[in-house]
Amino acid sequence: MRTEGLVSISQGNHDARFRGRTTKRTSDTVIYHFPVRSTAQFRKKIVQGGGRAQARTPALTPTSGWHWRRWHRYIEEGRGYMALAEALPNRTLFEYGKQYSGFMRDEIIQTELAAQERSACSTMQWALAEAPS
Repeated sequence: MRTEGLVSISQGNHDARFRGRTTKRTSDTVIYHFPVRSTAQFRKKIVQGGGRAQARTPALTPTSGWHWRRWHRYIEEGRGYMALAEALPNRTLFEYGKQYSGFMRDEIIQTELAAQERSACSTMQWALAEAPS
């Protein structure tokens, strides 16, 4: 996406506003989102983002950023493990979420990484077969 004419990006980076007309184009680009890369990164993200959400509470609707605000409160109360547990549900919570909240298992990354691994193995086998002995 080009940023030409970009006016603003909405909270949570879920939408962008542009000046004038915009044209949608298709692309083969794939963007993967990893909201939790490590415990330390998650904590930092919640302390920063949750703090901003708390500060702007009057400007937000009660449901906007609700999870950020709750997770920030957990961290302030010394219960950061609860925020991480909600962000990365165990199998029981995931199954409950599938049944009642529309959770879905997304296997796109797993499938893509497996395909890349197979491709790398094929390339390595070819290189070894072609290497002088």
